[in-house]
Amino acid sequence: MECKAIDTLLAKRDVKGHWTGKLSSSALATAVAVFALKKVDPDIYAGQISDGVRWLADNANDDGSWGDTTKSFSNISTTLLCWSALNGEIGIDPVISKCERWIKDYCGSLNPEDIAQAVYQRYDNDRTFSAPIMTVCALAGRLGKGKAAWKYVARLPFELSIFPHSMYSMLGLPVVSYALPALIAIGQVGHHFRPTANPLTRILRCLSIGRSLKKLAKIQPGNGGFLEAVPLTAFVVSSLAAKGLNNHKVVQKGVKFIISSQRADGSFPIDTDLAVWLTTLSINALADSDNLELLSEEEHRYFADWLISCQYKETHPNTNSPPGGWGWTDKPGSVPDADDTSGAILALCNLMNDKLTVADTLNSITDGCRWLLGLQNKDGGIPTFCRGWGKLPFDRSCCDITAHAIAAWSSALEYVSDDKTKNDMIVAIGRALEFLRSQQNYRFGFWLPLWFGNQHMPDDSNPVYGTARVIAGIRYAPEEFKYLVYPMLEKSSHWLADVLCDDSQVTDIYNSIEEVSLAVHAIQAALDILPMEKEKKTEKLKTAIQKGRAYLADKQDMPASPIGFYFAKLWYFEELYPLIFQTALKPAIS
Repeated sequence: MECKAIDTLLAKRDVKGHWTGKLSSSALATAVAVFALKKVDPDIYAGQISDGVRWLADNANDDGSWGDTTKSFSNISTTLLCWSALNGEIGIDPVISKCERWIKDYCGSLNPEDIAQAVYQRYDNDRTFSAPIMTVCALAGRLGKGKAAWKYVARLPFELSIFPHSMYSMLGLPVVSYALPALIAIGQVGHHFRPTANPLTRILRCLSIGRSLKKLAKIQPGNGGFLEAVPLTAFVVSSLAAKGLNNHKVVQKGVKFIISSQRADGSFPIDTDLAVWLTTLSINALADSDNLELLSEEEHRYFADWLISCQYKETHPNTNSPPGGWGWTDKPGSVPDADDTSGAILALCNLMNDKLTVADTLNSITDGCRWLLGLQNKDGGIPTFCRGWGKLPFDRSCCDITAHAIAAWSSALEYVSDDKTKNDMIVAIGRALEFLRSQQNYRFGFWLPLWFGNQHMPDDSNPVYGTARVIAGIRYAPEEFKYLVYPMLEKSSHWLADVLCDDSQVTDIYNSIEEVSLAVHAIQAALDILPMEKEKKTEKLKTAIQKGRAYLADKQDMPASPIGFYFAKLWYFEELYPLIFQTALKPAIS
């Protein structure tokens, strides 16, 4: 089983030698891209629009709605965006009619107030995604005509973007740290069509238009794609075009990125690729299964050099993040984040050998560890992008990313020569472990992740993924912290065993290659390091591993499942995840 996954994974490298993978096509990304091109110039981009419309019509769910991927359940966000993008299209009346019936059933009617209530209820206080959705609906005429349609669109205070980045936390922005492009563009188009009644605020916003547009142009990557994301870029493009800025350089660069992202079948992915994330996951999976020797010395050197080249050497213009971190891809729209930085540090540590113990590699590891130290929150946990924002989901401390940082710091201790940095890392590991202890479910022992979910769960949570990734991370902790690690490991590994053995009263077995592979890997790791004194407990974990392996052995096609979240619970699947997570498994226990 593992041999097939490893061989297939190694064969999936691109022509340069690393992994880029393939993200699922996204109905949401396709709808917003089509809408943006319509707003800029429906005649020039008629071919791209027609291909996108055809893909949307062909990939609606049976009930008339759309999910985020072709394997995803129906949801109101994507369905509303598709409904808006298809407005005015000829020859697909049955598709639109079926879609409208679904929206009526979900919202109660097609009235703007019912639609708005459904959208804002889904995203609570986070305007990162609800405001763009409602903006597209308003621009498409789905919320009524004229100024009245905009009363359902939350105003975004784009004027706040002109303040120094260091003040954003204090200002309490209603979007997550990396969504400044949306704040500016969607805030401006809302102001354009429905200015605030407050005269002072209206004057301030009018005076801020030019400066915030300059800020937007400054943070736009060279290839035009904000965060390498089609949805975010398309939201920006459609908003600016709607207020008459079709020829603005931000719009023109954004359109080029959108067009370059369209696939042959007419669809669009949510992001260009996850090259850094997938490459570090693959290297670390090979190391976990003792198969890193399958890579030659030249390949070791290539991966180390490539990862070092992907590390940010300057302050990032979008998030104001200092040098030292890694983003999820080597493309210019990426921004540094904790999960990818931890993965890169781990990969460099795993690649280290006598010939790689050179200054550039050691400095890269040290710089990455320092970057992570600067991200740790007061609660001891690690957020995704920015320290201290904390009010919105993707900016607060999270368990799986915190555990990943623990693994990175712990692995890097032998390679960091600076005593102060090393001591700071040890202190940070202890604080991070205390955070994880406080977040572990008291009754069952599981943890919840941030960027991954399970659409079969009522709240879309994925405790199997979260628990498996925390176990995989905290097993690296230095010996001095075993008093914290062992109790957490024992409780969590036995909860995972209950899931795989179908004995748990809290959840059914998770039927995906990704989740079962991660659970087996985590239980193996716990079994390797826990001081198991009771044979019964040991046998329980071994039985769970055997059951998980039996399940995986029956899945020869290794299909990917939608377990990944992009921002605001936007689902995706990645073709390499099943291969990578199976590659990490060690040979079966005899």
